[in-house]
Amino acid sequence: MTDPTGRALATFPAPAGLVLAGKGAWTPDGRGLAVVPTPPDHDWPMRYLDPATGAARSGPVLPRITTTTTEQRATLLGWQPDGTALVQRGTMILALAPGASSQRTVLTAPPEVSTIDVAADVIFPVARATRTRPGPSAHGSGSAQ
Repeated sequence: MTDPTGRALATFPAPAGLVLAGKGAWTPDGRGLAVVPTPPDHDWPMRYLDPATGAARSGPVLPRITTTTTEQRATLLGWQPDGTALVQRGTMILALAPGASSQRTVLTAPPEVSTIDVAADVIFPVARATRTRPGPSAHGSGSAQ
C-alpha cells in the first residue's frame, strides 16, 4: 500500500485463495480492504483485511449474492454513503445493503449488451462533491485526496 506520492506505507502477503473484491475494495471507513475467494464462490462471501497488517478484521455485514452461476466474476465497484456495496456481475449491478436479507438489482442491461462500465462518479457521489475517495491518505486517515 502506498500514499499518493508513491511512498510505501505497508506491505503484506495476500492470504492464499483471496483477491481484492474490486476497484471499490476499500471499506467505507477507509480502514479495511474487502477480499473474496478465488476461484469465486457462487455466493461471493466478502471478507475484510487490515491494510497495515493483512490480518482479518470486521467489516460491513452484507447479504450474499444469490446466483446459480460462477461464469461471471462479481466485482465490488464501491460503496454508497449509507454503506451499501454496489457490485457488478456481468451486465448486472447489484446493491448489497448492510443488514439486508438479500441483494437488490439496481440495473440489468438488455440481452444485446455484452459489457458495461460504471463511472466512479456514479459510485462515489459524496466523493465527487468533496474530491476524495475512500482509502488511506498520506497521514493514514480514512480518505485519500
